[in-house]
Amino acid sequence: NVTWIDTITRVETVLIEHNFTGTLTNVTLANVTNVYNFTFGPLAARNYTWRQTANDTVGNTNTTNTFTYEVVKAVPALNITASPNGGNVLYGQTTTVSCTANNSQVTISLLRNGSTVISPDVAVLGAGVYNYTCTTVGNENFTTANTTINVTVQKANASTNLTLNGTAADRTVEVFSFLLLNGTVLNGTGNLDILVNGTVVASGSSPLTVNQNFSSTGVFNVTVRLNESQNFTANSTTYFVTAVDNSTPGVILVNPADNFNTSSATVTLN
Repeated sequence: NVTWIDTITRVETVLIEHNFTGTLTNVTLANVTNVYNFTFGPLAARNYTWRQTANDTVGNTNTTNTFTYEVVKAVPALNITASPNGGNVLYGQTTTVSCTANNSQVTISLLRNGSTVISPDVAVLGAGVYNYTCTTVGNENFTTANTTINVTVQKANASTNLTLNGTAADRTVEVFSFLLLNGTVLNGTGNLDILVNGTVVASGSSPLTVNQNFSSTGVFNVTVRLNESQNFTANSTTYFVTAVDNSTPGVILVNPADNFNTSSATVTLN
């Protein structure tokens, strides 16, 4: 606004010349107690010029200096969220990552590890760390901006089951007995190993079975093992087999032959 005063006559007309619309335009202003103001907007981010010209009732004219008015680009506020637990989850859980801006004039993009995804990004991700970036390249009125968040997917806990002749418990058997060892994956992926005292006696997919002979006395560690994979931790289940010798010793007659009788006598010779 500009205050115009004519001490002899009176101000008749005041114009503002501006390029707020992109081209020079003259607008007649209203008088409010000798103050002439002009309201226009919103303005795009750029430099503008304006000046006012006043005429009195006898034709005298005066003009202000030409002023420069600068509108700078605003910085958009971007917001990125990850759920559940702020993006710290176990494998198998669904994650949701969303990207928003505080105004509708900017175009935003959501990237996962540098590749564009749709916001919100709803996915079941493999174990690992994922970088999400919410970004805008800006436009005539807004600057570029970006904000990031990491989503961490922890490996899920694997689980296995082991049975010895159908029983999930330690066993005591007679030496030279056979036991059916069976391993299964309850949660996880990958092949199993069955070990006896640390030696692999069978490998393969679940369920895995082997008929194992315990041919000597002692205590044997029987373990089913599932190795670590991309999305699951390692896991093992162990039971102990005690092989004992409780059989009654057998007697085999070697000599003399069965049913053979012998006798002895003393003979005196004169």
